Parts: sequence; structure tokens; C-alpha cells
Amino acid sequence: MKPRSTRHKMFASSERADVRSRIELPELFEVASDEQSQASEPAAPEVNRAVLLVTRSPAFKNFLVPVFKREGRETFAVSSREEIELVLSEQTIGHILVSQDLVEEFSKWMADGAGAPVGVEISVLSSVSGTLLDNPASYSKMLRALFSAVQIMAEDRLAHAGVSAPFALVTRDVRDLAKVFGLRRVATDGVQVAAWLLTPTPPATPAPFRDLGRSIAQARALAFPWRIDTLLEKTRALFAGEERPTAGATLHEIDVAAQILAIAWYRHAVGVGDAVEEAAAVKGRLRAAVGRVASLEVVEAYVRMLESAGADSERRQVVVVSLNDDMVKEMSPRFARMGHPVVQKHSMTEARPYCEATPPVAVLVDFATLGMEAARLSVVLRLIPNVMLYAIVDSSDPAVTLDLIDAGFDDVLAPPLDWDVVAARVSRAARGMARKQARESVGFRGTFASFSFVDLIQSLSQSRKSVRVDLLRGDGEGAVIYLDSGRLVHGRAGTHAGNEAIYRVVTWADDGSFTVEPVSTFPVANISDPTEAVLMEGCRLFDESRAEV
Repeated sequence: MKPRSTRHKMFASSERADVRSRIELPELFEVASDEQSQASEPAAPEVNRAVLLVTRSPAFKNFLVPVFKREGRETFAVSSREEIELVLSEQTIGHILVSQDLVEEFSKWMADGAGAPVGVEISVLSSVSGTLLDNPASYSKMLRALFSAVQIMAEDRLAHAGVSAPFALVTRDVRDLAKVFGLRRVATDGVQVAAWLLTPTPPATPAPFRDLGRSIAQARALAFPWRIDTLLEKTRALFAGEERPTAGATLHEIDVAAQILAIAWYRHAVGVGDAVEEAAAVKGRLRAAVGRVASLEVVEAYVRMLESAGADSERRQVVVVSLNDDMVKEMSPRFARMGHPVVQKHSMTEARPYCEATPPVAVLVDFATLGMEAARLSVVLRLIPNVMLYAIVDSSDPAVTLDLIDAGFDDVLAPPLDWDVVAARVSRAARGMARKQARESVGFRGTFASFSFVDLIQSLSQSRKSVRVDLLRGDGEGAVIYLDSGRLVHGRAGTHAGNEAIYRVVTWADDGSFTVEPVSTFPVANISDPTEAVLMEGCRLFDESRAEV
């Protein structure tokens, strides 16, 4: 896939290292003991992610810059493309704030190649008073209320239509893919709301969704500060063949969003296949939609995102060990809507090797149909780390519940059973466990003086880590690099991108610090050469530049 510039993020709308040597890197993401922490070098300072204020207004510059600085946010005010590029080449920017008077010009600058760093949020400021007075409540709180409302509406529509929809899976994918393409937060949230407003059709039906007019009317009634109704209409046009998906740096934000929603809906709600089908089959179905539902650029970004998150997606499964096929059939759509595909196993012989090879987030053991076999199974499953264990029983006797909890079960599901509630409880517990694991995972920090850049990348490559590496030079120059399963896939250092970003960081020699953090999603790749080749070329160029001095 052709490397995609981040230009449309604002929318138009040492001595040479022997890279064959193996450097043993300490385990990056385990919590260090107190003794190890005391013995290690002091942690590198946090990267200061400053604010870039794009405006010509003297009032904004004179008022906002000192306020931001007083509140701990270094702020740089600029009013031209040249000034933007200079600041981005010298500073690590975490947020770009564009005043209303420069939105159109800023968009053109981005389209012409000024480029914003990957993952940087861009927002528009009309006026200080308007921004404050128009926001009496937290946007995040209002958004949660809106999500709850559209979810309730969706459940009511599904109940009347007699269908099921994997809304949680669709919204998860559109959210992550929108971030890959740099959509603004309001657009990313709007695409998720749009997904909840759609109603699927029964399997094997040609139409991708039903009663779109009602969905568009509901979108307009919500008065969301982004054109969700236009997004829905564009998504329909893609499926109907009335619009052809295109790519490019100047593509409007709403058009990118429509392709993202269309391809995610196509995968989860239209395309045939089981929710846990083979990854190769998923990629084949997605690529078959190139040119019809979404452009090659969007589809390949989606495929890459799914590949990088493959291990995480497996961990979303819920295994139900039961002989009661009707019960599993009844609970499956409830769990699917929460983003947890159900895998049924009928015996201990089936369940044990599956759970050991593909650990799920939870296992539900049906004591009513398995009897003593369930008790034997639970002993084995308790040995698998980070898997929640639930017992399904046909008695509400508190003594039974207490005995099973004493035996090691995390919870006991007793009658009467509401599978919507059960699915919500399991999903919430899974999110809590994921957050706990994330808190227990710590990054690895250091300086080039003690661990060279080439050694660092080589070690991450050899250990097949999927990480983001934030780098900071002594003069404040910053860079960010992504490795996917040990392979360099993306780099940016100021105005340098791709291979050139790696070459640039090599020239820092011993002057730099780094922070390594695990990631599961990545920006669109701009490095395609083998990691070893990129490092060797960077060292060669650096040696030549020093020889010329």
C-alpha cells in the first residue's frame, strides 16, 4: 500500500553497530521490583507535549499563551505554514488548536504537505467566551449520555425487528480505524454514534441495513455537532454503488469516515462468516470490497490494524462449556453485542486444549449439564492466568454459590438468568482486568548514552515487540517510531518521515533519551524496508556525514 501522508489529518475539510549482534534487553513490560528500581538509572523526564496555537489574533496570542504556560502546557503561537513546520521540527506537540479565522488556510497547508504528527488531536477555537459559554457540561460526560441513549434506542429497534447486531465490534473498529486516519475526536465519536443508529437486515439479505430514512431522521434529531446524517447518506451511497471510494491527502473528513463505517459494517454486519473465523478469510473478504465499499488505502489500513490486534481480539472470546445448545444459542447474540464472540465446547476434552492454546477472557462452566466433569474442568482452568471463571448453576442455594467461590470461581450465575445482564457483567469485568493489566505494564526508559538507538531498535526487533518509541534529543527535537512485532513500520522526526526519520535519529548519536510503551494499533505504515536494512543505511549515512566534516 502506498504510504499515506498525515497531511489530511485536519482534512480538506556511535560507531556503526553490528546489527547482526544480539543484545539482550530486559523484559520491558513487567513491573520492576523495589531492589531493581533502586538500582536502575533515574527515569528519563516525561516528553513535554506542547500546544501549537495557530492564529493571527493578537488577543489569542497575548491571552491564551501565558494562561496555557501558567497551567503547565508550553504553547507556541504561529500564523503561517513556515512557522508551523519550524515548530513541528523542533518541538513535541501534543495538541493543535486552530482559531476559526485560519481553519481554511490551515487545511490547505495540511493538504499541501505541512503535516501534523501522528495521533495529535486538532481542534478549532472560535472564541474564548463562546467556547466557555457553549460548554456548560463536560463533553465526555455528555458523550457518555449520548452513547447510552443511542444504545437503548438500538436495543429497542433490534427487539422489534427480530435481528441482532454486533454494535460493540463495529464501534470498536471504527473508533480505532478513525484514529489511524487522524480524524478529529468529534468525527471519531460521530462515526460511533452513526453505527448505533443503523439497523441490520437478516443474513443473506442484499441490503446492508434497513429503514435508513429513520436512522437519518434520528441523527438529525440528536443535533450532534458533526454531520452524522450526511455520513449515513454517504455510507449508503457507497453500498449502492452511487459513489466510488477514493483515496488521497485532500479527501474530505466525512468521506474518509463514510469508508471507515462502510467497511466495518461490511465486515461485521453484512459479510458472511463466523465472528471468530480465520484471519485469512477476514482479510480476503475485506480486500474483495476494495473499490466498492472502501478504497485500497482504507481497506489495507483496516487489515493491518486487525493483524496487529490479532492477539487482543482472541482474548475477547468467551468460552462456554455446556451440552445445552439452546442456552448457548440464546446467550451468544447478547455477548456478541458486547464485543465478545462465544465459542461453545461440549466437554472437558474439547475445552481444555482450546483454552490453553487460545486463552479467552472468560469461561462459563455449565454445572447443570456437565455435573462432576465441570468440577474437574475448573481445577485445570484455574491454572490459566488472567481468565475469569464463572459457574452456571440451576440452583439459587447460597451454600452452592459459596462452595463454588471457595473452589476458585470468580462468580456464580444462578437462576433466574438474564443473559443481557450476564453479558454486561462479564464485559465490565473483562474491561477491569484489561485496565489492571495495562497498569501493571510499564514502559522502558533510558538514554542513548547507556543504550544506543541502534541497539535499542535491534533488540526490540529481535524480541518481536509491538511498541511505540518516543524519542527526545537534548535540544528538544522529538521523534516517534512504531514497531509491529519487531518490524519498523512508521517513523516521524519533525519534517522527516519513514526511513528518513530513522536516519535522522541515528545522527543524534549519544544525545537522546527514549520511552518505550506497548501498543496494539499503529498509524499507516511509511516504512516498508527490512528493519536491519534501514538501520544499516542510517549508520552508513551517518558515517559518511562525519567523514566529510
